[in-house]
Amino acid sequence: MFPRVPEEDYITAIIGDVAEALDRIYADPIYAILNACRTLAFLQTRRVYSKEEGGRWALEQLPATLRPLVQTALIHYRDAGHTGAFPVALLDAFRDYARRELKRTPVMASAES
Repeated sequence: MFPRVPEEDYITAIIGDVAEALDRIYADPIYAILNACRTLAFLQTRRVYSKEEGGRWALEQLPATLRPLVQTALIHYRDAGHTGAFPVALLDAFRDYARRELKRTPVMASAES
């Protein structure tokens, strides 16, 4: 089988992926939002979540102002034919929130020192 991946390496990898996704949040908001949610959930619980599970977790944990955006992302994720807007102001607020939370991660904090 495969050797166990050190947690610090795993965290570095998922945070890097989310950081790139947040940079492209306007191009692929569903991926950026739900991937950020599942990463934030992992960082708090140390449990690996699917995008859907991470989104549901975020509906209970994120600030109330960001929850409608997560709900919209979940609707789009579940039904690819669904149409609906992702307001730029909410995308910006979510991106900024997620970036702040990711920077609070010990791995990221030590990398920025």
